[in-house]
Amino acid sequence: MVENWGDYVELPDKEEVNDYLIMEDFCYSQEDNKLRDKLCDAIDGKGAFRRFKEPISRHGIENDVMLINMSHYAKSSGNGANSMKFSISNSSVPFDH
Repeated sequence: MVENWGDYVELPDKEEVNDYLIMEDFCYSQEDNKLRDKLCDAIDGKGAFRRFKEPISRHGIENDVMLINMSHYAKSSGNGANSMKFSISNSSVPFDH
């Protein structure tokens, strides 16, 4: 069994988080105008999630997307998760909401 349950935060159910809005926030957070435009174009209309994966993969920013998702899920948990930091490999995104 898991020790130190106090070190973990229960994440919300999939239904409690709007994945499209997370994807949209990620698109608009990009400083590179060309990348931002490609991502925004990719999520327009039906098949947005499928089309979003291609430019993410091509630009090698899969970890960035995963970190943003993790941060949004923690924020939505409402469990007092206001000073968490997530990391994957050498990338990290602070969670300070």
